[in-house]
Amino acid sequence: MPEPSTTGPYLPDPDDREAIAAGTVVAGKYKLLEAIGEGGMGEVWMAQQIEPVKRTIALKLIKSGMDSKTVVARFEAERQALSMMDHPNIARVLDVGATSAGRPFFVMELVKGTPITDFCDQRKLTPRQRLELFVPVCLAIQHAHQKGIIHRDIKPSNVLVALHDDKPVPKVIDFGVAKATGTPLTEKTLHTAFEQVVGTPAYMSPEQATFNQLDIDTRSDVYSLGVLLYELLTGTTPIERERFKQAALMEILRVVREEEPPRPSTRLSSTVTKASIAAQRGTEPARLTKELRAELDWVVMKSLEKDRTRRYETASGFAADVQRYLGGEAVQAHPPSVSYRMKKFIRKHTGLAIAAPLIFLALIGAAAGTVYGWNRAEAERLSNAARQQAEQDRDVANSLRRDVSDALDREHRTRVALEQAREREHALREGMEKLTSLLSRRSRNLANPSTVTEAMELRAQAQFLAPTLPMSRNEQEVLAQLEREFTRAIIRARGLRAVSDAEQCVAEGDDEAKLAMVRFARRTLPEFPNDADCRKAYIRLDQLEMRSAPTGTGSAFGAQVLFREAYEDSLERFRTGDLAGGVGSANHAWRKAADDAGRGRVCDMTCQALDFFLVTASTRDQLHSIAAALKASEDWLTDKRKSRIESVVNEALRREP
Repeated sequence: MPEPSTTGPYLPDPDDREAIAAGTVVAGKYKLLEAIGEGGMGEVWMAQQIEPVKRTIALKLIKSGMDSKTVVARFEAERQALSMMDHPNIARVLDVGATSAGRPFFVMELVKGTPITDFCDQRKLTPRQRLELFVPVCLAIQHAHQKGIIHRDIKPSNVLVALHDDKPVPKVIDFGVAKATGTPLTEKTLHTAFEQVVGTPAYMSPEQATFNQLDIDTRSDVYSLGVLLYELLTGTTPIERERFKQAALMEILRVVREEEPPRPSTRLSSTVTKASIAAQRGTEPARLTKELRAELDWVVMKSLEKDRTRRYETASGFAADVQRYLGGEAVQAHPPSVSYRMKKFIRKHTGLAIAAPLIFLALIGAAAGTVYGWNRAEAERLSNAARQQAEQDRDVANSLRRDVSDALDREHRTRVALEQAREREHALREGMEKLTSLLSRRSRNLANPSTVTEAMELRAQAQFLAPTLPMSRNEQEVLAQLEREFTRAIIRARGLRAVSDAEQCVAEGDDEAKLAMVRFARRTLPEFPNDADCRKAYIRLDQLEMRSAPTGTGSAFGAQVLFREAYEDSLERFRTGDLAGGVGSANHAWRKAADDAGRGRVCDMTCQALDFFLVTASTRDQLHSIAAALKASEDWLTDKRKSRIESVVNEALRREP
């Protein structure tokens, strides 16, 4: 059997595949009953242990065809992490092994529970009951940290709650992306890829929201616990899930790293569904907001600090602060002010707080006799003070006259400032009108260096003045549109430059730099399908990859030579305007391609050429030639692409007289 690949899934021969279905007996003693879960690399079955004891368990094994070295190492790391831990709130590993076909599996206790948020909402648990259920979750994560394991994916679906003797017991599951802080979990090579993001965006810490997760410690799990507590109290995550659904990956990571979430009480008071959220917590909206304000706000926001040095140092420290709140004690998350500690002291020691005023009144009565004795001496002192006061009044009068003079000077300066503000506002309006005129011709003017320079100067002036003046919606849209146009112009220029740099790297023999330039160009150039320069650059990119691709020997070498000659002949014909000849050569290249990658290049090149001719077509004869080229592309051009181009051609023919 061949070695599993380190870069892709290993697919065994059809005769070696193992059929896994309900009723299958694994390792001679576990009978599969039904599939209850599936992830990226494994599947979980509810199974019946046949011997030596009969019981219902959960069995997790790698999916068929997914047993690459990386996946096997990750799977073994998960079962090693679970086997190291022994905590009542973490699912226990009962057995490990491999199927007859060599697919590793492990057996763990079956947790018949529901996600912690659903459990709390279905039973309408109060905030206090939710906090009491949250504490053992923190302690379970602390146990994992003590064993040198960082979970890295704490979320409601990985914290299940089941009833044991009518008492809810949370269980932490799924250590599939866990990370070891000390001794490696497995002897197999296992590391997080340099450009791989691990975790669920809505629950990951800011230090996880990067493509380099080498600097992750246990405080990352403290942040995820804070997100879980935030959702238990407010019914939503600190950053709303709708934003993650609409944003691109880089924007999602930026939001997680940089944007500060609102306090739980603030989020609850601003949501439109606060009535239903409060009902699920067995209280009223106003009372729930009041309960979250102050201490719970402080505890949650301390765990969600972007700077991890300001978070709780450990998960147990987080749990201890929650327990302080439940016990009516001062929480560490609040600044240690005198008034705050006084309020907590009065709330905890009510009897002493009532006795203190009585003792104070007794002391006042005792002091009254003493005060009477020195009142007579005080009367004489007041007489002397009255004379001094008269002198001070004269000084105050003089000071008032000076203040009036200063006030007149300030009024004059205010008038001058208002006049300057009006002039600045007038300059801003003129600048915005000129920007609007420039942007109406952006497709032509952004290629003109002098126009771009002038627009950049006006933009800088508008951005400098905008914070001090109210801007209309149209003016704000003009600024936003200008930013988008500059961004696209920069991306286009960098994409074209990347193609030239890749050609230079080939000439210098720098394959690593060439690969980076090619990847960047392929990400940016397709964003400008109607730009002729970008199309030509993309064709140069394909030609560059073909010329720099390694070749084999024997019959494979001959086939690659024929494919390359046909591909380059097609490129040359398309560049010279010979559409029919280019499609014919493309047909030949398609038939000579050795793999799907080569056929994909031919398909992409032909579609780009057809798009280019379609944009530049100005007569019916040219449109008919494009339609004929589509028919000549045989059956290898995908139906979706072909139908799109045909619809555009037919629409253009109907409009053309």
